[in-house]
Amino acid sequence: MVARLQHLVATLPATPIIPTPWTQAEADLISAFAVFGAAACEHYIEERCGKISQEAYQKFYNARKLGRVAKHLCITPFVNFPADNTDRDALKAVLGSPGFMVQIKKSYAATASVELERLLKRSEIQYKKALKDNHGIGVRHYFKLLGSIGVNVGAFDVDFVNGLQRLWELRGGAAHRHVVAANLITPTTDMVPLLSGLNCVTIGGSSGRDFREGCCVVLAGGRSFCGASGWCAPGGRRPAGL
Repeated sequence: MVARLQHLVATLPATPIIPTPWTQAEADLISAFAVFGAAACEHYIEERCGKISQEAYQKFYNARKLGRVAKHLCITPFVNFPADNTDRDALKAVLGSPGFMVQIKKSYAATASVELERLLKRSEIQYKKALKDNHGIGVRHYFKLLGSIGVNVGAFDVDFVNGLQRLWELRGGAAHRHVVAANLITPTTDMVPLLSGLNCVTIGGSSGRDFREGCCVVLAGGRSFCGASGWCAPGGRRPAGL
């Protein structure tokens, strides 16, 4: 994935010292960057969410371990995530945050194992469908995928959110209008960090961490989310009870 992103960045034309209009050939390169870059981000988020969810499902099926991700997957795949920006922002503020999460007592999980397995098997079908039906990297797209596995999307670094949204808008202009709107074409020096710096799905841009398997993603307040095991304490240790 890193090599793919580096290749895409290398195709961008150099930003002229004195601002001048892009030539058609340069605009085409920027359009290609937007289309393929957005596709790379979309595929990677879907792939990682799919892997993380499958690990959570299998831990319960095989060892009856109901972790944080699996607890969310008992409920969230059945939720209609709001399309309205105001409603979505309200949900983003709490979903996945350390103080607001799906709680299932161990005593209940032990006595309701059959019911929980039935629920999770239905949930698995629903979540796979959500991954398959996803077409985009805008906030309304990744919020459902990441929020469903308990990632606190509301704590994402603002540069990450704006960067993905800008790339998605640029991709829309290139793919659907066969032209990149002039107000969306920015100096390519600003576009380079969009992929290479974010490593496609860096969360908390200043941290330099990303969502690759085994890496922890640093969020606001020093908390982090590990692509392999769920919430981690600073330093990579898992807090008690999570």
